[in-house]
Amino acid sequence: MIGERLAKRSKQLVLRTINHAYETPHTPFRATTRDGVSIAGVHLRRQSDTVVIYAHGFLSNKYHRAVPAFVEHLATHFDAIAFDFRGHGESGGRATFGELEVLDVEAVVAYARRQGYHRIITVGSSMGGAAVLLHAALLGGVDGVATIGAVAHLRYMRSSTASLGLRLLFKTRLGRVAAEMGRGTRIGALRISIPPVDVVHRIREPVLFIHGEWDPLIAPESALALYERAVEPKTLRLLPRTGHDIPILTPQTADFLTRWIRQAILGGAEWT
Repeated sequence: MIGERLAKRSKQLVLRTINHAYETPHTPFRATTRDGVSIAGVHLRRQSDTVVIYAHGFLSNKYHRAVPAFVEHLATHFDAIAFDFRGHGESGGRATFGELEVLDVEAVVAYARRQGYHRIITVGSSMGGAAVLLHAALLGGVDGVATIGAVAHLRYMRSSTASLGLRLLFKTRLGRVAAEMGRGTRIGALRISIPPVDVVHRIREPVLFIHGEWDPLIAPESALALYERAVEPKTLRLLPRTGHDIPILTPQTADFLTRWIRQAILGGAEWT
């Protein structure tokens, strides 16, 4: 019992260190997936008819490090939503690294549709990038998709060490405990039966691939493969001297996304 209390306090301390609150007014919400998992999210409203849904990466959550500031920057132009994938943050369930997370995206998109938005754009980082691609390809219902360091297929893991680390988290008790203690992530079964690179060609809406040149986990070839197999309209942006996921969540990336949305989806002026 004492050990459990110490473990809980340790986890809370870690999460308070790496998580940050939203400074912009927002509304918490819950959405339930078709398999009964409760998904927690935050909704930032500015009376736009377009909403951008941000889907975080593995071992992250809607409050993790740069995520709140990134979502708030998007919310200066559109309404914005951020949520916790299953097994992460305040959501229920356990993480599967992409396959069942598609149902989480589906539930949040359905929530956004009920709010009356005319256009819904999903933006996903890493695992979240894989999930939004699979959602758009297999289920649809969005007007555009953007990814940041998306996992196209496990063969694009940057090194055998990264791939081994992922499998240790999912396959060993020590890995599962480390994920929960260090990031508050509850690990389930590793399930990636449909790699995004195999179905990205089904997406007919505008799609944007952003990837860091120095990504230490997912090689840039992942974005190149996705771009090659995607159909028009499609855009690829490789960021020089940039890493994986969190380092890309900057005001500059949010501004680039905003220009892309306005031109590719809203039919605005040319952009660069």
